[in-house]
Amino acid sequence: MSIAFAKETVVIHAIKYGKNLSFSSAYKDELNQQLPYYVYQKQFNGNEFDVQVSNLNYINVDIEYSDSWNISTELLISKQLVKEKGKNKANIIINPYRLNGQQLQLLQSFDINIIATDDNSNLRPSSTLQSYVSNSVLANGDWYKFGVSKAGIYKLDFNFFKQLGMNTGNIHPNNIRIFGQFGGMLPELAGADRVDDLKEYPIKVITQNPNQFQQGDFVLVYCKGPDLWNYDGTKQQFKFTKNLYSATQNLFITTNNGSGLRIGSISGNTLSENFATSTYDALDFIEQETENLGMSGRTFVGDRFINQTSKVYQFNFPNIISNQPLKIWTNVVAVANSFSTMNISMNSNSRNISMSPLQQEYPAVFSYGMTTEQSFLFNNPSSNVQLNYQYQSNDFSAKAYLDFINVQAKCNLVYDGTPLYFREQQTVGSGRITKFTLSNANANVEVWDITNPFDVKKINYTLNGNKAIFTIETDILKEFVAYENTTSTPTAYGKIANQNLHALEQQDYIIVTRKGFISYAEELAQLHRT
Repeated sequence: MSIAFAKETVVIHAIKYGKNLSFSSAYKDELNQQLPYYVYQKQFNGNEFDVQVSNLNYINVDIEYSDSWNISTELLISKQLVKEKGKNKANIIINPYRLNGQQLQLLQSFDINIIATDDNSNLRPSSTLQSYVSNSVLANGDWYKFGVSKAGIYKLDFNFFKQLGMNTGNIHPNNIRIFGQFGGMLPELAGADRVDDLKEYPIKVITQNPNQFQQGDFVLVYCKGPDLWNYDGTKQQFKFTKNLYSATQNLFITTNNGSGLRIGSISGNTLSENFATSTYDALDFIEQETENLGMSGRTFVGDRFINQTSKVYQFNFPNIISNQPLKIWTNVVAVANSFSTMNISMNSNSRNISMSPLQQEYPAVFSYGMTTEQSFLFNNPSSNVQLNYQYQSNDFSAKAYLDFINVQAKCNLVYDGTPLYFREQQTVGSGRITKFTLSNANANVEVWDITNPFDVKKINYTLNGNKAIFTIETDILKEFVAYENTTSTPTAYGKIANQNLHALEQQDYIIVTRKGFISYAEELAQLHRT
C-alpha cells in the first residue's frame, strides 16, 4: 500500500552574490562551496517513502564553475529518513544544477510528491526497528581508559597496566578485554548507522603463564584511530578525514568482566584466485589545523602564503613504482580581492589552481576566504616526493592558506621490518578473489586483515622463499598489516567511574555544559520543565 501526500509546488529563490549563488533552505557541500544544494523536508507518519518530481523549470545562470564539480545533465536527488523531536521527516536533498550543453542551469521551480510506501503508515515495520541494549558496557566492573593518536597496532605491556592504575597482582590473561567505538568521528546525522554501545575489540595476548599476567607479558590491539582514510569512488582516490573534535580515539579496558575476545585466524591458501597483485596504494597527508580564519566554525587551515612566496612539502614512499602516476588531492584557501593562483609543481609536472576573490559587495558571504579543492595526477614520481606550492596574485595584500594535501602512490608490496599497512584499490570487484604477494617476508611476520577493527583476523599465508602469499576475497576494499613487533604505546588515562547511559529514561531535552555554568543550565532546564 502507498499513501501519496498532496503535491506541492516548490520555488527556489536564488540570490546571486558576485559569481556565487545562495538561497533559502540551502545545504552546503564542503567540496563545492560555491554550489549549495536545496533541502526539502516533509513530516509524515511512515518510515519508507518514494519521491516524485515533475514540471521542472530551469533557468540559465552566470557563475564560474569547475569541471571537477561533476555537474550532471540530469536532476540528482537523494533522500533520508530523519527523526526530529520524536517525529519522522522525509529529508530530500536536491542538486538543483544541471549542464545543458555548455550552459549551467538552475532548477527554479518544480512539483514534488512524497509517497509513503509502508504497509502501515503509522507503524514502523519490525524488520526496520533499531534495537538498543538495555545496559551500558561500562555499568559494572572496573574500567580504565586509554587513548591512541593514529591508526596502528598498539602494545599494552605489564608496565602500561600499572600506569593505568590497575592492581596487577591478580590479572588473569583470559579476562583482559578492550572496548571502544569504530574510530574516526561519530556520525553527525541523527539517522546515520552507528554502534549502539561500546563494542569489544579482538586482541592478541602474549603471556608466559596462561593463568597470570606478569612482567614481560603484553597485549596487542589494532585501532583505527581518531582520523580515517576513505575511498572516493568517483575520483578513484583516497581522502583523509581528520577528526574535528578529538586528537585521540579513546578505548576502555577491564579485567574483571568475564573472558575476552581474541584475534582468530583464517586460511590464506584455500581459495583459487582470479586476480593477483604485488602492489599497494601508499597514503600520506599534510593537514595542519593551526588557524581559523573566521574565528568561528569547524574549518581550520595550515600554512600561510603571501604573494610570491613558496613552500615545499616532502613525502617519502619507499618502493614507489615510478611509471605509475602520483595522485594528489589538495584544498587551498585564498583571501584576496582579485583572482589569484596557487602553482603546484613536482619535477616537470605543474598544476595551476585558480582561486576566486572575496565577494566584497556582499561581505557576509564567503568573507573569510574562498576555498578551491582539486585532485590531479603527477607523472614519474620518485621515492622522495617534493611538492612545491607557490602563490601568485596581483593583489599586494592577498594571502592564501593550505588546508590539506592527500598523496597516493602506487608501491611494490615489500616488507621492511616495520609494520606495513596496505590496501589495493584495484583488487576490488564483485566475486573477486585476489592473491597478494608480499616480498622480503620471513616466518616471524604476521599478516592481519584489519578491514573491520571489531573482526581482525590473522591470515595464515604460504611462505615461498622470502615471499608471503595469501589469497582472500576482495568484494570490498580490504586493508591489511604485516608486522613482527610494534613499539607503539597508547596514552594511559586511568580508572573511570561506572556509567550506565543506556539505562536512563528517555529524555526530551538534554543540556551539556561546563561545571562553571551548571547553575545557569539548571535555570534553563527549569524553564523547559514547566
